[in-house]
Amino acid sequence: MGFLSGVLGNIKEHLGQHKDTLNDAIDILNTNKHLGKKGFNAAIGEVVEGVRKYNGFLKISNERVSDPIQALLTYLKTENNGEFITRFNDIQVDKVSDDTKQADPEVTKADNLVTQCLAKADEFNGKLDFSVPKNIKTQNAINDLNHKLRERVHSVRETVKYETDRLTALSRKEKENYEAIVKMVNKLAGVQSCFKSEITQRVEGLFKKLKEDVQKIKEKLEAIYKELERGVSALDTWAWEADGFVSDVMMKVEKILEEVVNPAERKKSINYAAEYIKGQAMSMQEAGDAAKNAAQENVSTALTQVKAMNDALKMDLYTVKQEIQKAILKHVKEEIQTPYEKLEGKVKQDLTTLKDKIEIQLSPIVETSRNFSAQLAATKIAIDSAMKKVHDDMGKLQELKEFEKIKNSKNSGVAAPLLKAIGDSTDPFTPITAYFGNLNSKVIKKLREAMEGIAKGIAMLGSPNKDISDSAIKDLKSKLHGLESIESEVPEISAIEQLHG
Repeated sequence: MGFLSGVLGNIKEHLGQHKDTLNDAIDILNTNKHLGKKGFNAAIGEVVEGVRKYNGFLKISNERVSDPIQALLTYLKTENNGEFITRFNDIQVDKVSDDTKQADPEVTKADNLVTQCLAKADEFNGKLDFSVPKNIKTQNAINDLNHKLRERVHSVRETVKYETDRLTALSRKEKENYEAIVKMVNKLAGVQSCFKSEITQRVEGLFKKLKEDVQKIKEKLEAIYKELERGVSALDTWAWEADGFVSDVMMKVEKILEEVVNPAERKKSINYAAEYIKGQAMSMQEAGDAAKNAAQENVSTALTQVKAMNDALKMDLYTVKQEIQKAILKHVKEEIQTPYEKLEGKVKQDLTTLKDKIEIQLSPIVETSRNFSAQLAATKIAIDSAMKKVHDDMGKLQELKEFEKIKNSKNSGVAAPLLKAIGDSTDPFTPITAYFGNLNSKVIKKLREAMEGIAKGIAMLGSPNKDISDSAIKDLKSKLHGLESIESEVPEISAIEQLHG
């Protein structure tokens, strides 16, 4: 018992906060150490009870230290589907929605997981916080541990505290960044919507005006077509009347030849005049038929040209529309969609590194916004200029006689062959106008004058007065010679073929 008393006395001072539980055992050993077996039996029970109490208190102290650590380890364990790893793997970053108008389920999962992690860390730190009076027993329990274990516990406590503070700051910063990105995306979406609405309104107005101008051109061309029809109809009527007039003249000539009983020379002269009249009349009929056919052909050509002009103008309008749509889509894609998709990809790639990505992307986004603003203004100016040029050109197209004034369309960057063709300095309807003008002044007018003279001369041939008859023959001859000049003065039909290009 003396040995046992010495051993307990030596180790007591090293047992920490629960060492006093062995005082009774040591005292009874000292009291009974000289009483032999009976004293030993009496003391050993107290020693066993004292050691049992010490072990009980020691277990409670160890649990004060181990329970918070074990709870945190259980939450963070990666094997057997720990709570943290399970909830972490349940977050699917690639399914984050593009819609910023409503809360995203995946973002909510991430926020909840961060909140839970911080709560677990705060619980751990709260139980091991030595500044709190209620944790004094835990502090004493840690101090009772051996040096190496005590240092490890302190290291773990400080590490958890440091990482908790770091996670709290990082979470707060990332949440602020996320909210800033959502505001930026919503603002860009508003700009895109406004831009699209403005462009759509302007383009629709432009095409509406173009359609109205094209309709006016079509109505003008239809009016020209009707005028050509009336001219051809009048020419046909005149040819028919001229044919009847010639036939009547020929009948009178034949009758005169039968009644005249003068010498052979006069009959020969009359026969010659009659044959000449007949030949000229046939030439006149052929010229009338040719003019009629040429007019019909040119009416058909004019109608074909009108249709081609209408089709070409439709194609030009479609080309202008396509070019504007391509420019708009390219501008929107380069200045809004592409930067947004890049920014979205960075957010989805790694939520934990979003802070650095935002700092890197911030400068180019600001610069892109400035360029976007400048290009938007330039686009507006370009569209206004294009609309003004088209409006000016279409205003000139309303008066067909002013085709030669439309020259701006030749300098246009859009491939519009009809506008360029119309912009030529020559009025494309001048040949038709000149043709009918020449036909009226140089053919129809002379034919009418000749017919009136022939009728008058034939009437005078029947007079018994020789002087009057000779004068009538001379006048008739003069009128017939006048018809010979028509052939050289008839306008060339080939001049109208210029309408075919």
